[in-house]
Amino acid sequence: MVTHSQRNQAETQDAIALAQLKSHGVQVLAADAIDLPAMRLATQEVARQQRQSLPPDLLRVYFQCMAH
Repeated sequence: MVTHSQRNQAETQDAIALAQLKSHGVQVLAADAIDLPAMRLATQEVARQQRQSLPPDLLRVYFQCMAH
């Protein structure tokens, strides 16, 4: 379970990392500028292949954690 303090620390780390990327000339899109459904559709075969290469127990635990 993620605590409020951990979430705040992660937000701070995200802001620092974003600033560092931008300082190196990286153009970072805002989340609302990404067509996520189209990206998922375009990458679904790669994701499927990668999931097949991982142990089923690992995938089960990962996706259970993602549901919370």
